[in-house]
Parts: sequence; structure tokens; C-alpha cells
Amino acid sequence: MQLLCESTEEGNIPCLGRIPGKVALLETNELSAPHMGWNNLNVLKSHALTAGLDEQDQVYFVHSFAHSVNQSTLVSGEYGQPFSAIVANDNYAGMQFHPERSGKVGAQLLQNFINWQL
Repeated sequence: MQLLCESTEEGNIPCLGRIPGKVALLETNELSAPHMGWNNLNVLKSHALTAGLDEQDQVYFVHSFAHSVNQSTLVSGEYGQPFSAIVANDNYAGMQFHPERSGKVGAQLLQNFINWQL
């Protein structure tokens, strides 16, 4: 997902620019870093990729850098600060967490990618 954004502070390099926004170090405050573990999702926009998601659903994250919440954010998460968990712009999309490690919720999200039609 981060590679699709405009740039990243992780090495201060430009990325592909398909998703508006920059990736910055996750401000965890007093929480441990990197962010590793299960977190709830906050659905901000209805989209084919968010079909079947519930506010109680959790997915598995492992990250130190994050995309800020902006107009491309479909779903956010929070760990020290709000961050984008799922982004989409035109036919480009990505997830910050690991769907392959996120059990039934991850399987549903991967199926949503398969079912997604523009």
C-alpha cells in the first residue's frame, strides 16, 4: 500500500503517486513501536473493498510507518494516531495490515478484491 502513495519518510523517497498522500513515521506516543497486533477497523466510506466489514472486525498489523487519513481513506485504524488501513483511488487500492494473517476478515477482504469491478 505504501508504495502506491506519493512519498515515504522511510528513506525520504518518492513513490508511485497513485494514492494521494504521504507515508510518515507512526506517532505511537507511549505505545510500543512498531505497531504489532490486532486492531479494530473504522469504515469511513462504503466501497466494494469494504463490503461485509463490521466495526467489531479486527485485522493484524505490523508497521512503523503509516499513511495519514485523507480523501483516499476507505477504512482507518488507530494506534497512537489515526491512520489509513485501506485506501483506494481510481483502480488502485491497498491495505496497511496483513489480510493473509487476518483470519476470516482477511479472507473476506481478499475476496472483495477479487469481486471488485470498476
